[in-house]
Amino acid sequence: ILEERDRFSACMEAAGIEGPVYLELEGRFPGELSREEQRMLAEELLRKMGAKQVAGVDEESLYTIYAYVKDVGETKTLPEGEVNLNLAVSCDEIREETVFHLGCPILVSQW
Repeated sequence: ILEERDRFSACMEAAGIEGPVYLELEGRFPGELSREEQRMLAEELLRKMGAKQVAGVDEESLYTIYAYVKDVGETKTLPEGEVNLNLAVSCDEIREETVFHLGCPILVSQW
């Protein structure tokens, strides 16, 4: 996601288009994962991207992580520090799936 976001930003810049670039991906898992399973998968995703968690919210109905990856594109500033990745987990009760939402630098869509 990080490389694609940077590549897309470069294309926009080359075309003379200015403005922020937000990129989002979604991954679905069958069934409703427990919060512990969600945490484990989220930590593994961040580890594989070389990201460090900066902030997060872990409540009954909301699990989201804000993280930072060194030398990767635009950042947003939170009270806790600079971030350029946002990972959130939700449940699709109709499809009975757990949904991972990954945004760079942050998620802007509603999920």
